[in-house]
Amino acid sequence: MSQFTAIELIELLRDRLKESADCMSADIENIRRNGLCAADMIRMIENARYFVSEADVFLAASKKEVPA
Repeated sequence: MSQFTAIELIELLRDRLKESADCMSADIENIRRNGLCAADMIRMIENARYFVSEADVFLAASKKEVPA
C-alpha cells in the first residue's frame, strides 16, 4: 500500500467532494419534482463546495511554500 502525504490526501478528498457535490446538484430537480424537500441536500452541497474552495486555497498556498 502506498503512503500518501497530507497534501495528497487533501487533494483526493477535495476531488471526491467536488464529484459528490456535482452528482447531488444534478439530482436536486428530481427530488423537487417528486415533491420532496431538498434543503438538507442543498446544505450538504454548499458545505462540500465550501470545503473544496478552502482546500484549493490551502493547496495553492502549500505549493508556493514548497521549494523547487
